[in-house]
Amino acid sequence: MHVPASVTAARLRSLVLAVGLSIAGSCARRAERSTVASSPALDQAVLVAWTGPESGDPATTQLLKAIAEAASSIDFATVSADLRPDVIAALERAKERGVALRGIVQQPREACRTFGAAATNLASLLAPDALHCIRPAGRRGHLRFLVVDESSVWLGGEGAIETPSGSRATRDDLTAWIRSASLANLFRNEIRQLDGEPAPELPTAIGGPTHAAAESVRVFFSPAQSGLGEAIQPMIESARQRLDIAVLHLQAPPTEAVLAKALRRGVQVRVLVDACGAITSRPALEALCAGGAHVKVDDTPVGMQGRWAVADSRTADAQVVFGSMAWSTASDTGAVEQTVWLRDGRASDAVGDHFDARWRQLGHVASCDLAAPACPCSGASANEKPADHTGVIDCRAVVDP
Repeated sequence: MHVPASVTAARLRSLVLAVGLSIAGSCARRAERSTVASSPALDQAVLVAWTGPESGDPATTQLLKAIAEAASSIDFATVSADLRPDVIAALERAKERGVALRGIVQQPREACRTFGAAATNLASLLAPDALHCIRPAGRRGHLRFLVVDESSVWLGGEGAIETPSGSRATRDDLTAWIRSASLANLFRNEIRQLDGEPAPELPTAIGGPTHAAAESVRVFFSPAQSGLGEAIQPMIESARQRLDIAVLHLQAPPTEAVLAKALRRGVQVRVLVDACGAITSRPALEALCAGGAHVKVDDTPVGMQGRWAVADSRTADAQVVFGSMAWSTASDTGAVEQTVWLRDGRASDAVGDHFDARWRQLGHVASCDLAAPACPCSGASANEKPADHTGVIDCRAVVDP
């Protein structure tokens, strides 16, 4: 998918996962930030949680439980080698239990030596042939996931797995823990390809259910596949009643056009956007407001790292999309990203509840008030991830997350 020019046209075909997810046990629905199941064991197919200090960090709690469950293997991909100390400690305990560890850090090899003590600990934890620092095909890599025992996948955000940097580094982002051997196989295949290994050609559909079937999940890896064109835009087009969208920013003209069409056919659209992203997304947001959408700029200390949306929550047609990819054409075509489409009633209810809670939290913010919000600015970088890792964002040039 991402690497080697030797990748065949067949391997570049759309790898769409559709797996049946049997749901066992019950999911406690919460309108608060945490929607981790009440049981410490993973007793259902999909669990969702969010990063952010206000919630007591349920996303990292979820990740640590996934690591603690591992009995044989953990394969992971991160953007930085500077993992959180509690994640390093959990991996150390897993290694002591005999769990085989393998990691991919999407940075040039020299960069892996400059992130501090945690990076050193990670390097000492994994065998030299099990930790590779790779710049995927010369592109920026933003994948953050962890595969446990080839049977479940944790898909996460920056603050949950890597050491937070800056005051807004743990901005609100969705994470998920999904039990599916088919999904795990697809993500392990992605690690093989990132590592330059021969990887099997997987079928375009694994498991049986079609896109319209209930309880299913699909994943798209950019740039070989289009997260915008194959997951996000189809979900918008199929929305019947409402769309709730949480984004860092919106800079994707085709997606903006699909949203405008949804508004014209009567779909209710609400958008939560980060204070910094609102600056560079202003033309798109103004157009949405003119079309009847409700847009709120997140001015809280946590901020909005969101790359997720839910369509028709609390109905039989509910769908969720989330992942590492920001809603921008540049991110979709110029970086290595993951976008997940999910149809799961309990998970979509939880995502809808969380969006409603955040919307209420911003009750003091007027809809479509796009006046320049407070944004910590710096000239240190031309993108959302500062080169100096201070967590300070260059608001003048946030063009490509």
